[in-house]
Amino acid sequence: MKHASRLAFFLTALSGAVLFGCAGDKDTTTDTDTTSPTGDTGTETVPECGDGEINGDDVCDGTDLGDATCKSEGFGGGVLACDADCTGYDTTGCTAVDPCGNGVLDAGEDCDGAELGTGVCSDFDTLVDGTLGCNSDCTYDTTPCVSASDWIGAVRVEPDSKKLSMPIAKAWVTYVKPALGGDPAGFFIQAEQTGPGLFVGIEATTLDKGLAVGDEVSFDVTQLSTLFGDLRSVSAVGNFSIDSTGNDVTTLIQDLSSEATLSTAIGDFDSELASIDMTVAADFFGAGAPAVAADVATPGIPVSKGDVRLRMDEAIQDSLDLTFGCSLNVTAPLWRFFTTAQPSAWDTSDVTVATCPAPTVLEALALDPTTVVVIFDRRLDPKSVDLGDFAFDNGLKAIGVVVGDRDVTITTSKQVGLQEYTLTVTGVTDTLGELVDPAANVAAFVGFDASEADCADGIDNNNDGEVDCFDATCVDDAECLFPADLLLWEVDADQTGTDDAEFVEIWNNRATTVDFATEGWFIVMVNGSDDLVDDAYQLTGTLAAGETHVVGSKLVANVDQIEWVTNGIQNGADGIILVRCDACTDAATDFPDDVDPTGVGTFTTDDGNTATKVDALAYDTNDGDDKGLIAALGVAAQFNEGGGAAGSATEANQRTSLGGWTPLVPAPGAF
Repeated sequence: MKHASRLAFFLTALSGAVLFGCAGDKDTTTDTDTTSPTGDTGTETVPECGDGEINGDDVCDGTDLGDATCKSEGFGGGVLACDADCTGYDTTGCTAVDPCGNGVLDAGEDCDGAELGTGVCSDFDTLVDGTLGCNSDCTYDTTPCVSASDWIGAVRVEPDSKKLSMPIAKAWVTYVKPALGGDPAGFFIQAEQTGPGLFVGIEATTLDKGLAVGDEVSFDVTQLSTLFGDLRSVSAVGNFSIDSTGNDVTTLIQDLSSEATLSTAIGDFDSELASIDMTVAADFFGAGAPAVAADVATPGIPVSKGDVRLRMDEAIQDSLDLTFGCSLNVTAPLWRFFTTAQPSAWDTSDVTVATCPAPTVLEALALDPTTVVVIFDRRLDPKSVDLGDFAFDNGLKAIGVVVGDRDVTITTSKQVGLQEYTLTVTGVTDTLGELVDPAANVAAFVGFDASEADCADGIDNNNDGEVDCFDATCVDDAECLFPADLLLWEVDADQTGTDDAEFVEIWNNRATTVDFATEGWFIVMVNGSDDLVDDAYQLTGTLAAGETHVVGSKLVANVDQIEWVTNGIQNGADGIILVRCDACTDAATDFPDDVDPTGVGTFTTDDGNTATKVDALAYDTNDGDDKGLIAALGVAAQFNEGGGAAGSATEANQRTSLGGWTPLVPAPGAF
């Protein structure tokens, strides 16, 4: 049976009649607008019945029934259709009584009671196993089904094992992660926005060279392990397959910026794809080279206590110019280190920088009489740098500028040697458009002078690459008039990890060769904790005039005398004395542990011999000065091997003047 709105039909017919009856009437109006409402001058397309969409006067069109059903049209149930002319509904498929509940699968029903039709759980997104149920309205009940997230969750709580067979299916790859420091390469999977997620600690290309974000994968977990205390990691799989590609993983991103339990309940969030707004709340520090990390504050955790830390490759941090005070967003799976939430960026695209502190001027330095370099703490926008941005006092003029990364080299008028100048910078911005901080835009420097201003301060004052007595202008300085005897020349007490490349280098400043067999020469180690002898070594062989003698381990370049394998020299604060004692024949009996080396110029050995202190060094490896040690050795100062730019692990104390030492790159035997 068919029916339609009689009123609609009547009005349609009536309007047709009126139009027909008026066809001969004269139009007394003038219409000069021949364009359509959209501005087109062509024929306007009129919606037609049969295009599958309700438009114009359509009541319905094909399968587009709006919200109408058999029940809305007064029937008990059945399948509603649309008339061919779109003016009404075709109710021939409707029934007077709703068949749902009769236990028979009727048209329009998914199921009916125990009759489940052909549907299975896996027909539904994210569902992978189980048996469908049937709701009272004859639609499928998916409650009994098992989801992909259920399977992921089951793996996460399974104990570590090498003999597993746990299925994963319908999981999307949310991120392919490179190795970083001690972290393995791998990828993350997730099936629903609220998680859970799971890390697969296997190089992606070993499973499938084309594995990419958005791939839907299935596999069996055959081995499970735990990383860094609590991070679950799949370490072996079987039956791996990619079931579809190009899925939109952005639908899985959770905004955890305001999550207050991010650290206290990290197990609820780790490995899930997350977006987190944060502010860097401390300086970056080493976090497993080449990674660096910094405490951050988030809207949910506004006070950082080390429980939420941003971590990334140092190259990424440097390229994005991230520092204390920067505000940013990181969108990537959430990493963890034990109980610390560790939002991580494995690629620059994971980070969106909002703001950073304004750039500041760190220092200015005269490189030559007409060149000054000014150093900033942030990368500069070259387009913002102009000659007029740099103003000097005392009559010095800026003539030209060359922009570097975080520096600008300025060509100046000729400087007056050793004249104090002040440089003021304005108008320069960083790559984020932040203007140089007006409270930190000034730097003082001294005009270039060709001579070394101080021959004993350990600084290359005239920037010619030669420090103190190595500079030609210091040859006749009192601090460079070394006595004609043996002297300590270089000491390396600390290396990265195991100290296996320690050495002591002695220089012969005599005009003749020294024969250690006829002269008793010893290097005596002094423990800074009690200022007593800790160890001693007798020098052997000969040493030609002007040459050096290197005592150390076999791993030291140009070593002349091997005395230890590792840890031959204590890390400071400690001391070394170069001793001459012609009557001494045995380091072990003359200089055993706990001999007191205190004395002006000499001290008595354990065998009662008189030992002469020819030279001495008080050193440390980032320790405080030990006044008792300095006094016991009879020296004026203590020198920090870790005081250079690279630190004690990669530098050695090298003598640069009679009373001065400077931390530089180790160069044993390269006098």
